This record gives sequence, structure tokens and C-alpha cells, in this order.
Amino acid sequence: MPRTPTLLVLTMAMAPWFPFGCPGGEEPELTAVPLAVASARDGVFTTDLGYEITLGMGTVVLGDLRFHTQAEGSALLVPADAVRWLTGPAWAHAHPGHDMSGDVRGEWAGTTYVDLLSGPREVGEATFFGGSYTTASLALHRDGVDGDAGMPAGHPAEGYTAVFEGTASDFDVHVPFVLRIEHSEAVAGIPFEVEVGEADPPSLTLRVDPARLLAHLDFAQLYGGTGNLTMDDPEVANRVLFGLESNLSYSFEIE
Repeated sequence: MPRTPTLLVLTMAMAPWFPFGCPGGEEPELTAVPLAVASARDGVFTTDLGYEITLGMGTVVLGDLRFHTQAEGSALLVPADAVRWLTGPAWAHAHPGHDMSGDVRGEWAGTTYVDLLSGPREVGEATFFGGSYTTASLALHRDGVDGDAGMPAGHPAEGYTAVFEGTASDFDVHVPFVLRIEHSEAVAGIPFEVEVGEADPPSLTLRVDPARLLAHLDFAQLYGGTGNLTMDDPEVANRVLFGLESNLSYSFEIE
């Protein structure tokens, strides 16, 4: 089953990140917030390049989530997605509890998965210090290495970060694809503008968008006409990883 942090564990983990104590000796309050994961679409959708995708199976393995407040003295939270692709992920830490996205003051720690063909699934509670948040960071894990994602035994995505199987259609072109990805990575700069307070905590759903994940694949151009489109082609692999690492592929529904 997916692991969910307890308030005690999070308090101990965050203790070195913040000055001991607050003015007047008061410690900041922790707030537990329900968290679910879901697909942003159903199993049939159209990409930006005009391909109609019919998914037979789609799974992405998700790791730790970190939630950030505004970085002090900077209006720039993270590089733009395209810049991040050219320069590498913005994951370098200035000091514990701080990175280019800002101060880390909320977290869900564990490994889970999102089934892109099913509805929302609860994964536990994220824990926050009260305040205004601006972005989130997500770790992509490979199941079986970084932890048990909680998938049913024998699931096709066991041992992988993501698996997509289906068909892409563009007029008379029908391209079958089977994409199995082993790729642990960090995704920074996911928009997350919310005020978290003890009195009226929100509930969160992290939505993963398969249309964005596959947005950079020109299926007809890449397809050789025999067999399935797979990760064996370096150009296919690069385009799939680009979508998987893009912060545009992830969003939060806040209620």
C-alpha cells in the first residue's frame, strides 16, 4: 500500500528546515490535507498535434510531493518548462528545505501510482504548515526500486515509471504503440496557488494529463509501418521523456 507520512514523522523531518521556535515561543501549526490522484482525461483524447489517442492501458508511478511557498527575495519560482528541458531539472537545493521553487513547507512522502483509465483514488494525507503556497514538486519513481507503489500483483507497470499502450490515429494512419519507461526524475514548478489554514483545509487531487505526456509525439512521422512504436527508437524515447518531465503534464484540483 502507498506510504503516508504521520504528523510526527513530518515534524521530525522538517525540524532542521526552520528556526527552532517562533516569536513568543509558539510553534507553527501542522494541517493534514486529503490527497487523491487521477487522470486529467478519459481513455480517448486528442493531442496538440491532432492525433486521436485510444489508451488500452496507462499508468504513471509517482513519488514524494513537496509544496513550496514563494522563494524569499525572488519573483522567479522556477525556470520555464522549455528552459528546464534545455538546462536540466531545477532540483538543486540551496539549503535543506529550500530549492529554486521556494521554501518547502508541505509534503506527501511515499510511492503510489495513477491509473490513467480510472477515476480519482485516495492516497492518504499531505501535511502542511499554514501559509500561502505557489508551486509543487513531484518525484517520478520506478516501481520496485524506490518503493512499492501499491499496484495489483502482476500489473504491467511493475518495475517501470510509466507504461502507455494504445493506438494513435490521424485520418488513415493508425499507429499502435507500447511505451515502457524506466526513468526516475524530479518535476518542478507545478502550479499550486492555495492558502492552507487549520480552520478550513482544502482537499487536493493531483491530475496527470496523458495528452500532455504524449503531446510531443508525431506518431505518423516516427512510425516505420511495422510492429509497435516503442522506446527502442531514441527519438521516441526523448519525446516521451520530455512530456513526462514537463510540469505542464501535472496539475492540482483544489477543493
